[in-house]
Amino acid sequence: MNPAIGVKPPDRRAGRSKTYPYPSEALAVFRCAAIEIEWRELHVVAAYTYLRPGELHVLA
Repeated sequence: MNPAIGVKPPDRRAGRSKTYPYPSEALAVFRCAAIEIEWRELHVVAAYTYLRPGELHVLA
């Protein structure tokens, strides 16, 4: 017996949403003086290590 009978498939979207920023977008965040240094460092670590939010939280 198939447990997926009657389950609708995921909605199809027109385009794929991007998961990561383009390098130029990331550099803009890394260099932005209006953002506190602690947040910029967090973004740098996240970008270069590809850690997920839960994994980053453990580093704190």
